[in-house]
Amino acid sequence: RESGDKAYETDAVTFARKSVELLEAGKLPQSFAPYKDQGETSGWMHFIIGFLSFEKDAKTAAEEAYKAVQFETPIKNDPLPYYMIASYYEDLYTKFSTAKTEPAKTEKAIDLMLDAYARTCKRAEVTKNPGNTQWKERLAQIYKFRKKTDAGLADFIAATDSMPLADPAKF
Repeated sequence: RESGDKAYETDAVTFARKSVELLEAGKLPQSFAPYKDQGETSGWMHFIIGFLSFEKDAKTAAEEAYKAVQFETPIKNDPLPYYMIASYYEDLYTKFSTAKTEPAKTEKAIDLMLDAYARTCKRAEVTKNPGNTQWKERLAQIYKFRKKTDAGLADFIAATDSMPLADPAKF
């Protein structure tokens, strides 16, 4: 999409949602081209919904990004869906910390944000994504804030994929 050109975003999201609905109902096309199979098609459709929702609805973007990375597709190894999830947790953290009424939820949002940023940075380094420097700086800030030290950050990033990614829809 061209910068600032959002004329077809609503239609694209509508078509992607309909595609997911049909796939989940077992109504499969004769060919999944340009994708290789149903899983890859589903992953991309969820990613499209999430990506195009990102600016307006961080929660939907995070939920759809999470669904997208559940499939064995190139998206699973891309930093962007994890960044979208991290951004959602950033929004929640801001909301909870400003309200100052739910410290347990605030801490959980920080932990989930750390996890999502670590996954973002791990993939951004491998793919040499230009956003890696900015994402890694943010991860380091959050990590030091939460852990009161920056010791162990590299090990934290390395170990992140050893645990399942939390579903943002369940927070």
